[in-house]
Amino acid sequence: MHAWRRRFALAEVVRDTVLTYAALTYAARLRRANCVIDVDVPSMLVLDPYPGKLGQLLSNLINNALMHAFAASAAPKIVISVTITPPTDAPRQHAAPA
Repeated sequence: MHAWRRRFALAEVVRDTVLTYAALTYAARLRRANCVIDVDVPSMLVLDPYPGKLGQLLSNLINNALMHAFAASAAPKIVISVTITPPTDAPRQHAAPA
């Protein structure tokens, strides 16, 4: 993946990252964990940041999930899901730290 900023379909970058991860990078780890990765990303969603950085972030999240999240799970599953919500005019409210 390229390091420079460009427009890209989010679903393609997510799919390519998951396929690369499953086929090359950590295929043995996925098999040992008997882990499934489900992707639910709208195909029409186009972004304009850095696709290489997004791919790196996804790879790191998948790796961390495999290392730390499934110790007691009989059927581990990683779900990568994106939902498009309409923008609102109201400013976002962040909860104050407790």
